[in-house]
Amino acid sequence: MSQRGDIFHSTGEQLQRLLQGRNWSEVGEIVGVGETVGQIFLSFMGSDDHRDIVLRRSYDHAATGVVRDGDRVWATVIFWG
Repeated sequence: MSQRGDIFHSTGEQLQRLLQGRNWSEVGEIVGVGETVGQIFLSFMGSDDHRDIVLRRSYDHAATGVVRDGDRVWATVIFWG
């Protein structure tokens, strides 16, 4: 995302490939960009849709990717359960 300079979500097919071989029935993904990880987290928790994904009880695993590119931080979190 940082190389493209744009936020985007993985496709369902991409997420299925990433989770191949893992036991899951539900998957969710949140993406964000900001000046700090803390700022991105506050944005996630301030959005009803993103907050629902973060707090969903059916998710019992998460994978996080974070990249700093100049003065911006790009984050992706994939949840599954």
